[in-house]
Amino acid sequence: MVEAVRQVEKPGTASGIGAVAGGVAGAAIGRGVSSDSHRTAGTVIGAVDGAVAGHQVEKYATSGKSWQLEVRFDDGTRRTFTRDAEPRWHAGDRVRLVNGVLAAP
Repeated sequence: MVEAVRQVEKPGTASGIGAVAGGVAGAAIGRGVSSDSHRTAGTVIGAVDGAVAGHQVEKYATSGKSWQLEVRFDDGTRRTFTRDAEPRWHAGDRVRLVNGVLAAP
């Protein structure tokens, strides 16, 4: 039987791709908007700012919501299942476990 269903925030992850892409884009923009005498500094500052921004954007893009279902089995054991999509079951619904997957009874 499903005892509880909770929606939880799934934290984002960053692989480094966002930081690299942001750094490259930031360097190009920093170089383009800097005067000739400050071009190197503009490139470096743009690269750093772009990398930080790219990292944060990647983390935000991979975050989301997930749902945890707490299930109590007939033998009294409890187990928590996590799903990325909103489950069709609610507290009080009966379910069964088939090959590690929750199913209707």
